[in-house]
Amino acid sequence: MNPNENNHVFEDRQGTVWDVTLTLAGATRIDRSDFTSLTDKEFKIMNPNKQLFMDILTETAVLFAMVWAVVRPQAPAKLGMEKKEDETDASFDERLEAEFMDRLDGEAIHKGREVFWQSLASFYPNHQAALLTLMDQFGKAERKISLAVKDMEATLEQALDAEINKGLKEVKKTLSAH
Repeated sequence: MNPNENNHVFEDRQGTVWDVTLTLAGATRIDRSDFTSLTDKEFKIMNPNKQLFMDILTETAVLFAMVWAVVRPQAPAKLGMEKKEDETDASFDERLEAEFMDRLDGEAIHKGREVFWQSLASFYPNHQAALLTLMDQFGKAERKISLAVKDMEATLEQALDAEINKGLKEVKKTLSAH
């Protein structure tokens, strides 16, 4: 996928399509957001550094707080929600965000991370090659971890089987002694 194309969309688990194209307005919403409930780090997308990009890749809660800041204007219409007459703006925003986050399963998180990263690469054309390489390396690391876990699974299963068999032999031995 060419990051210069406006394909920065992903679907949540209910099929709602979210556009995470990073614009100046979206970047400003990210920079004005309060991430203190998620991290003690300060995130300024308009003043990026290598650590910021690494944190976006590796800290899912922070990444999706940033995604939320980008998609917030789309939320009322896409979620079919309206502000209640006696509801504060903050309360309405909390309801919208909770509904959005509840729609994110593993597949949506994976796709959302990928397209938000591509959107970042488009937003920072001078860093595009480095950002796309970093995302590619992250994907390779994820695949290696997945393979390692699969390998460990077989070893753990064998160790568990051996312990169960050992325990069963001891029980049989105890029962046959009586």
